[in-house]
Amino acid sequence: MVGPELLKGRPPEDLANALPREAEIVARLERISASLVPLTHSAYPEALRALQDAPLVLGVRGSADVLSTDSIGIVGARAATREARAHAR
Repeated sequence: MVGPELLKGRPPEDLANALPREAEIVARLERISASLVPLTHSAYPEALRALQDAPLVLGVRGSADVLSTDSIGIVGARAATREARAHAR
């Protein structure tokens, strides 16, 4: 997974050479207790991976362990239409 653990355990010279953007992203993820789970990671849900257009990366806030349990996902827009909001209810 990509998240706070990304930089942990790396030798000091690796940390010194880490891309500033990578370090910034990791810091932001850590502040909100989030991580990124790529399609190739074992925590990525098998049912989702089987989709032809599966997302390459999942954003997870909290424990990625929930990805292996039964769940419902909701995908939407920040600026949903009135009809979309009514349908979601």
